[in-house]
Amino acid sequence: MATTPNHLGTSKRLLEPIERISEVLFGLVMVLTHTTAITVGKDEGDAVHTMHMSALGCNLAWGIIDAVLYLMGCMAEKSRELEVVLAQQPLQGNTFDQGFLHPMPAGADGQWHGDLWTWTGSAYLPYPGFKPLEGSAGEYNGKFMCNQMVLRGGCCATSLDHLRASYRNFFYPHDRWAFTGIRLAGDL
Repeated sequence: MATTPNHLGTSKRLLEPIERISEVLFGLVMVLTHTTAITVGKDEGDAVHTMHMSALGCNLAWGIIDAVLYLMGCMAEKSRELEVVLAQQPLQGNTFDQGFLHPMPAGADGQWHGDLWTWTGSAYLPYPGFKPLEGSAGEYNGKFMCNQMVLRGGCCATSLDHLRASYRNFFYPHDRWAFTGIRLAGDL
């Protein structure tokens, strides 16, 4: 396995191309599973077809997303970058309150809140100055700030009154979670 020096002067492991390709192949299997569902859904009507088409890029693990981004030469937005963008968008979207309970295609003005939690390229770490509370509440928060990635934006199962630009969700990168997706970012 290839290594590269990190900021501590030690070496960290990098994924070999074969490891990234295996992640992509797993993702393709997931897409093909949805393709079969699309064929069945299309015969049942346009609404079901639209639902299945919009579900193609959801429920993905960070590992799959990272592999695809690597092959495309893209990157995921950092958590703070996405928070800034979300704060500038109207707090509306396909949320639990609309009753669809599945992702929908974005409208002409795009979509920023709801539909899918957006994976970011940021680890879930405490904010500067964070101090855990005493007792069980502090233990609860502290144990989750390890080996997880940040997601933002809410999903179709999130209540609108629960959304805000600063809300950080967090999941383990190797797990596939319901209603998770990605936005692509690039250097300007």
